[in-house]
Amino acid sequence: MAMRTSRSLTRAVPYIVRSGNRIDVGIDPQQGTSLQKTINNKLFIAATDNLFREKPGNIVYLDGISCRTTKMFLEAGCPSEFLIPVNFGEAECKNLRQLAPNTKHAPFNKIISEIKNITALWYDGCKTINGNKKEKIYPIDDVSEALKYIQSPAVFAWTYCQRKGIKYNEADKLIADLLLKKGFKPHIIHHDKYANSMAFYLAVV
Repeated sequence: MAMRTSRSLTRAVPYIVRSGNRIDVGIDPQQGTSLQKTINNKLFIAATDNLFREKPGNIVYLDGISCRTTKMFLEAGCPSEFLIPVNFGEAECKNLRQLAPNTKHAPFNKIISEIKNITALWYDGCKTINGNKKEKIYPIDDVSEALKYIQSPAVFAWTYCQRKGIKYNEADKLIADLLLKKGFKPHIIHHDKYANSMAFYLAVV
């Protein structure tokens, strides 16, 4: 089942400029990260839509209490049974489950092995790539584990923070090396910085 996204993507989201096979996103600084999150969602949904037409499968992503990504997928026409939002917060999962029955209430790295037939995966954790000991969250380990359970072709996205960790210029190589180590050859759709310390990476692998 096709989603209602790709044909209207550049009309619906301002500041998107296509350049070759990449999509470069500018941002109106007065609208800040809220608009950027919407743009990231639309880019991920459009990329997923393109692949979903040929390879319908589960769409796994982190989502919060406002259910923004889930709502946008549903608005785009995605069947709810393919949506698997993940969160370890009880209140967040209560909201998410009303929209997506397959919501997973657990840390990302604890449930990924249970999910089969993954078409798209988005680690939208917004943490530094390496994570930190205080929070005991290590995104690079979570992503490395998740990549064991996806098969090419698949959409892969990662939102990360550069504040005290790996910088944007270093991240391209690190992410590419991680994907290659797992047997993937990434075709980057989009990789851009926003809000000073954040970055969004999107590829078909």
